[in-house]
Amino acid sequence: MSLLVNSDSYADQALKEKIRDELKNSLGKQFSIEDSYDSVRNKIIQNLGMIEEISETAARKAKLSYDVAARFGEFEFPSIRYGGLVLPAGKYQALKVTISATFTPDKASLQ
Repeated sequence: MSLLVNSDSYADQALKEKIRDELKNSLGKQFSIEDSYDSVRNKIIQNLGMIEEISETAARKAKLSYDVAARFGEFEFPSIRYGGLVLPAGKYQALKVTISATFTPDKASLQ
């Protein structure tokens, strides 16, 4: 899972952690270590709407007006270390949730 937030600000990073925890609590129960790749992928795709809803609710509770988009697909990732595990840079199948500031153009910028 990849969560991309609007900025590196404390509030945005706290929101990112809150969304991660909410998604793990809400969706984690649906997955088992015995699940096949296809089963996991299908469960994620079937729940993209719920993933966006959970993320949007967390943003609203934090009083942040952000757009949320959840997608499952192949995405480019940099090399990353998780404890003793190192994943090389490359393209990986993942759930990607993007949380970004809402942009509403004013009338003057449309002319």
